[in-house]
Amino acid sequence: MRAPVKAAIQGAFSRLPGGPHLYRHLTRGRMGTQASHIDKLAKAWGSYADTWTRYGIDLNGKQIWMHDGGWTPYPVILAYLLTGSGARITMWEGELEDQYAAKSVEFGLKQKFGSVEVPEARYEKLRSLQGASSAEIVKVLGGEWRRTDRVLPQMEADSVDLLTTGGVLEHFRPAELDAFLAHTRGILRQGGWASHTFDMRDHLYHADKRIPFLNHLRYSDPVYSALFGHRLGYHNRLLPGELRSAIERAGFEVVAMRRRILPAERYVESPDEFRDALVGLDRAKLAPRFQAATDEDLRTVAVQFLCR
Repeated sequence: MRAPVKAAIQGAFSRLPGGPHLYRHLTRGRMGTQASHIDKLAKAWGSYADTWTRYGIDLNGKQIWMHDGGWTPYPVILAYLLTGSGARITMWEGELEDQYAAKSVEFGLKQKFGSVEVPEARYEKLRSLQGASSAEIVKVLGGEWRRTDRVLPQMEADSVDLLTTGGVLEHFRPAELDAFLAHTRGILRQGGWASHTFDMRDHLYHADKRIPFLNHLRYSDPVYSALFGHRLGYHNRLLPGELRSAIERAGFEVVAMRRRILPAERYVESPDEFRDALVGLDRAKLAPRFQAATDEDLRTVAVQFLCR
């Protein structure tokens, strides 16, 4: 019952004036749910850093920007360890919460990035921040946490070497996604990179793993819009190929397209590697709009695009 209960709660909050804002403050601020976000970032960025360096991105001294990076200082810590300077984090609502400071430092001191070596001096500086507030961590590491527009974040032109998002852009409606991608091109420096990871799963799957992870693809557009078209439940349900087209329309070159599969829980780039991957929903149950999905699409849990 966890999935329908979560859906009902989100639907109720979404219909209240200011309800989505209140819901996030209750969950992220009072209930501390952003602690799990630190766990996810710690796991993901090891793979990300390996991919970035494998495709020739020299991270040392570079300026990283993460949009909608969460209410913790952990993205700044990750960027500092990789580059020697803190990231710029843009958020469209919320606060930088002190309750996540201790865990952020604890996880940062244990953070590894695969084949990427981190100078010991950076861990030493982070160690000196044990007991510091979230704002102090961000300041000392040279980072910035700012509140800005959700779709068109206000940043200086030609100021960023690498933009990264994770599990954010699938919540943008198609027109918003197009606007965001086009807007960010002007913020990236010449030769800059963008790394976007889209969570393809029905987000209720996170509450109940017994439902198919692509369960949201069974609904027609009108039904889905009626049930989940609100701010707390919306997923644009764009297939990986459609996402790639949106990125290319914005003027980016897709250098790598990596798909995450289950049960292996790893990213793959070759169609041969999908042989034993789990299917997110039987093709016979797909809504007509998704009947053109490839076999790889139906086995994709998340997809990462590396673009320039």
